[in-house]
Amino acid sequence: MTAREHFTEILNGMENIVNNHPYHGFALLAIFVEVLGKCLSGNDWQHRNHSKTDFNKALTDYSSLQKYKVIPDLYHILRCGIAHALLVKPGVILVPDKNDLPNNIIGCRDFYNDICQAWEDLKSNKLTALKDLDKEVMQVQDDVTGSTINNIYINN
Repeated sequence: MTAREHFTEILNGMENIVNNHPYHGFALLAIFVEVLGKCLSGNDWQHRNHSKTDFNKALTDYSSLQKYKVIPDLYHILRCGIAHALLVKPGVILVPDKNDLPNNIIGCRDFYNDICQAWEDLKSNKLTALKDLDKEVMQVQDDVTGSTINNIYINN
């Protein structure tokens, strides 16, 4: 499976989670912001110690995500809080629907839509990916939506 196929499938699968389990959606979306930043980096997918750089690059470079920079240190508050403890750190309020960013409120559906727009901008070459999105990155048994993943590996 290519990076393009893999990340498109993940993003498409998130819609149901965002609509029915928004807090779970935030966890996946915070990770996806970092992935979007990684797409703009020349480092391999698993390059260590660049999570913050990749996350913040996504917030800076994708026009649909730039609005989230009004929340100071969103990487630590959202991404690290959820990734390390499944708890958002103080500094934001998470809600299911709409953003109110001046009041540090992030709406899951708005965040999802903005991430989808960023992914579309990348796929349509509005930004330059430094990764080959059409390169094979994963072996998957059966089909992409199957429940059995076999021999997972990530290529540079």
